[in-house]
Amino acid sequence: MPFRKGFLRRVTIRMRHGLDTSKQTAEEDGTQIERVDRTKKRKGAMIRKGDSPEMIEQMRAFCLASARCGVQGLVQEFMEIKKSTPPPAQLKKTAFDKNVDKNRYKG
Repeated sequence: MPFRKGFLRRVTIRMRHGLDTSKQTAEEDGTQIERVDRTKKRKGAMIRKGDSPEMIEQMRAFCLASARCGVQGLVQEFMEIKKSTPPPAQLKKTAFDKNVDKNRYKG
């Protein structure tokens, strides 16, 4: 039975991460795609080393103060902060209006 074109399979070589890629075999025809290793870390990515004792103590103090204050105290504190900030209608957006073509958000 003769082979039909759809049945022919292209020979490819699979590379494992960390293996030497300089060796080429006779089966490689140059049409394989070389991919970047996906396990590389991004530059500038934050690496969390763990919670420091100072941070744990600050979180404990915050939680104790919040529990001591209670829900009504937290609501009252929020309302005081809300009164001291200007309403959104009064905020100026001159830089936004000046650079309309560079803005990420339209509006």
